[in-house]
Parts: sequence; structure tokens; C-alpha cells
Amino acid sequence: MNIDNHLSFFCKVTGVLALYDLPSITTLSQNLPSKLKWKATVKLAIQDYWTKTLIKEIETKSSLTYLDKTLLRIGSTHLVWTSLSSTVSDVKKGAIKVRLLTETYLLESHRSKFSGGRESALCKCCGTSDEDIIHFLLLCPALHQQGKETFSKLKSYVISVIGLGYWSKEFKGHLDLIRLIVDSSFLLPKLRNRTESDKIQRLATDMCYRLHSQRVWKLKGK
Repeated sequence: MNIDNHLSFFCKVTGVLALYDLPSITTLSQNLPSKLKWKATVKLAIQDYWTKTLIKEIETKSSLTYLDKTLLRIGSTHLVWTSLSSTVSDVKKGAIKVRLLTETYLLESHRSKFSGGRESALCKCCGTSDEDIIHFLLLCPALHQQGKETFSKLKSYVISVIGLGYWSKEFKGHLDLIRLIVDSSFLLPKLRNRTESDKIQRLATDMCYRLHSQRVWKLKGK
């Protein structure tokens, strides 16, 4: 074995094992696992490494503020998608939700920021306030009726499964409500089963999509 040449196959394998916190070649040679066991061990180690790397990267991105990191794992699908079917309509709804979750849904506040302030951040639907995610999802007068109807359904169901006391404790301001609407994954430990989680996700996704559709309709009419 060429242990002095860092480009040798032996050194590369040693480096990969160390990178993913796997047993060394010496340890493996003394206690060789079965093929299936080794395959499972390697898969888990790689997923753990890249999950930790992903979470560290997410923490540096201000655009991912509302993304709940507790359930994120490489190889697992986010609850936004697992709560929906594979129909065209559900995929469209999920895409809007994910764009809001990752701040790639273009609001007027984004246009203003990206233009260095040359473009106005004023909401083009109502003309009363700057259009950021809180304004769009909760406060825009032009979208009020649609938002009221869909949010009432979401709020009622969430209270029915977590209780009014927990609701009052956890959802005190606009940012708490945005967190619920955009990524309710953080509620999973408080729920009895995934069915409840999926319904909350679907209600929030439907709210986002209906507000998006109403916004698009309003802007087309301008």
C-alpha cells in the first residue's frame, strides 16, 4: 500500500472514510462487515454528513428563515410535498408554497431590494404598504377576503388539534403566523399523527395558492 502518495487509491479511500466518520481500513480489516450491513452503514454516514452540511449552509441564508430545520434530512422529502398528491393542480400549489418558503416568490419588496431601491416596494394590489411576505399573506386589503376565508380554516383546524392554550402561547405575532403558513413542520411533535400534519400543510398550501391566484388576477387587471 502506498501510504506516502496522497494521490494513491489507498490514501483517497482513507480520506473518504475519515470524511464520513466511518471505520478505518485497519478496523474494517479486523472486523469485516457483511455487504448489506456495510452498504447501510455507508448510506447512513453519507446522509448524516450532508444533512449537517446542509443545515449549516441553511443557517447562513436569510432567505431560508422560515424553513424548519428539525426534520430536514438528505434522502427525505419535505412535508410540503409528502402532504400533496402528484396531480398537476397539487404540484402547482406546492410550487407556490416552496417559492414562498425559500423566498424565491417575487414580491415588490424583493424588486426594490434587487434594484437597489430604484423600484418601489409598494404593493401594486392595494397601494397602501410595502409588499413583503407578511403584507402578502396576512395584511393586504386587496386580498383580505381570500386570506380571511383560508386562514380561518387553517386556524380552526390547528386549534382543534393543539388546543387554544397552545395556540395563544405559540402564535402571538405576525412572524409566528407566517412560520405556520409557510412551514408548519415544527408542529409535528405536538400532533398525534402525520395525518394531522398533512392536513395542516394542505390547508396552508391552499391558502398560499389562493392568495397567489388572487394577486395574479389583481395585477393583470391593473
